Amino acid sequence: MVMKILKKTGIALVFLSLSPFVYAYSDLPDRIRASQIKEGCYITFLEEDYAREQGDPSRPYYDALMKWSCKNGETTIIDRYDVEGASPEIVTVLFWKKRSLAVLVKWSINSHAADFQGDFYKVYVYRYVPSKAGNQFRKEEGVMKKFGEGWDGEWVGKNAVRYDFKDAASIKKRLNELGYLK
Repeated sequence: MVMKILKKTGIALVFLSLSPFVYAYSDLPDRIRASQIKEGCYITFLEEDYAREQGDPSRPYYDALMKWSCKNGETTIIDRYDVEGASPEIVTVLFWKKRSLAVLVKWSINSHAADFQGDFYKVYVYRYVPSKAGNQFRKEEGVMKKFGEGWDGEWVGKNAVRYDFKDAASIKKRLNELGYLK
């Protein structure tokens, strides 16, 4: 089943930046190869029925789960993106330096009470750390703070706010400025 949080095309677009170590995926299918980090591994995107967990099946909300799985049986949950007024949508995934990945997540908001219509964005950054206790992904909170999180939309019919990191190109540019791609 193609998830609601991902684009319905099922086509993964791969492009390279000036650095040969950066790969970005947009128009994400439910599963992408993660051989940039470890051969034979994949990242899978799942949705969990938020409404059923909350006891209200009439609400069409869902959390998004990002799972790591490898042909050798290695599996782990990388992260869970919760409902924040709306269901999360994974916009893009970037890999670099064979151990790092960034995930752009957005929540579309249409609040008549606050007279706001737009999206809330957050960039999550992880580092793959192999260990004897089991391979895992660690959030890179310091890097994430340099992206911040933010709104992009209109308030009372006017352009209110713009978030600068809404696509793979802007995230790659910022990572390069911070020296993470060098």
